[in-house]
Amino acid sequence: MIYDYIFYKSYQLGTRKGKEDEAPISLGLLWVIPILGMNLFALQNVIYYFLKIPRSYHGRGYAYLVGIILFVLCFFYYRNRYKQIVDKYKAIEERRGRSIHPLIVLYGLLILSVVLMFASTSLHSYN
Repeated sequence: MIYDYIFYKSYQLGTRKGKEDEAPISLGLLWVIPILGMNLFALQNVIYYFLKIPRSYHGRGYAYLVGIILFVLCFFYYRNRYKQIVDKYKAIEERRGRSIHPLIVLYGLLILSVVLMFASTSLHSYN
């Protein structure tokens, strides 16, 4: 799953100075939640476009509520699994020899998510 890889790269970036014990789950969620949120927003826009559902403005409180729900769900999902995910991707990178720097992967996926979000939002302006 791509979000597991994003979690691993974010965890890897946060633990580059050898502080692996301080906050492993929050380091991994630092990038997963914004990227997941933008992808869900883009998916929502595409669904609204194809099903011809009119969009409505939910207000700022709606975004905070969705963000908190995403954080809680991701926290409980990765709470017990983060060691398995880290071990899995460490083994893959050790087998391959070299790995891509985490910032390249994370910024690339963040830019891609922003582009998808804005592209999906522009669907309604042509309708």
